[in-house]
Amino acid sequence: MQISSIIQKRLQYLADVYTEKQHALKDAPEGILRGIRHGKDFQYFLRSDSDDKSGTYIRRKDRGLAIRLGQKDYDRRVQKAIKAEAAVLKRPDAFYRSRKILTAEEIYESLPAWEQAVVIPVRKPTEQFVKEWRAQTYTGRPFGPDDPDIYYYKGIRMRSKSEVWIAMLLDTYDIPFLYEKPLKLSDGITVYPDFSTLDVRDCSEVYWEHLGKMDNPKYYRDTVRKIGSYVRSNIFLGHGLIVSQETSYAPLDMKETEEMLCWRYGKKNVHLASKLPM
Repeated sequence: MQISSIIQKRLQYLADVYTEKQHALKDAPEGILRGIRHGKDFQYFLRSDSDDKSGTYIRRKDRGLAIRLGQKDYDRRVQKAIKAEAAVLKRPDAFYRSRKILTAEEIYESLPAWEQAVVIPVRKPTEQFVKEWRAQTYTGRPFGPDDPDIYYYKGIRMRSKSEVWIAMLLDTYDIPFLYEKPLKLSDGITVYPDFSTLDVRDCSEVYWEHLGKMDNPKYYRDTVRKIGSYVRSNIFLGHGLIVSQETSYAPLDMKETEEMLCWRYGKKNVHLASKLPM
């Protein structure tokens, strides 16, 4: 993807968020929120204006007002951040002389804890998002009686030793993954990618298919059809889909697989493959 297209995509996203916040602010209540810690919770106060330093206590049963006031302040901060970032993105030379700015997503983490407690962020902080993503529950593809009894050390049953090695590679590079999570494609077909992974740079899902029997004619035909279903769902090789492969006479090339992973996820190659017994 060219840099210009990445910038245009970001600008469109920022414009959409700005419009969403503009609509939300039309119904925002008057006043300014003030908060203080009170034990394990927080107490909130309604300030009439910036000169009102104390404010009127907001009772717990009226906590909804605190939420709306906090969200109003947050939404305004987000809009301000969007304007600043968009100005930089529209003038590429500004990257070299502008001071550090907070993005819309970073505003949440800059808020005091009492305000974080009552607002819904543009996007959840990455660590929280990753934690919730890993915690998904689902029913994977069932194993048959003839499937090998192979387990990754985390207790996940897998279908080949190559998949175990890929899982270890993903963990080494701190790439979150879920094994054989069902994915319904646009043509109605449900597939079970060997690994659904998370690119934490933009919190996007990337699917990894390990094609382990490419010298089997039926397996090869089924794979071609499956890749076609991915493409029709706008999941393309090298972007939303990555593939590793092997045959009975050409095992998985672990060094090449590691290089591919580092390229796709923007990781520095630690050359794990060269440190393992071959």
